Amino acid sequence: IEEVEELDFLVQQVFQVHFVQFVVVVLVLVEVVLVYVVVVLVQKMFEVVVEMLVYVHE
Repeated sequence: IEEVEELDFLVQQVFQVHFVQFVVVVLVLVEVVLVYVVVVLVQKMFEVVVEMLVYVHE
């Protein structure tokens, strides 16, 4: 009975560690996606601004 409790405790510990790792991985992925989206948006805005400037110059 004690062995089973120890096993249960170990399983909980492992689960917690894996859960924390999972959360960290998800956060990192979300961050990467956000950074990518921001970079793409900034590039698009930059292109639009450059086109407007070129148009205004002509």
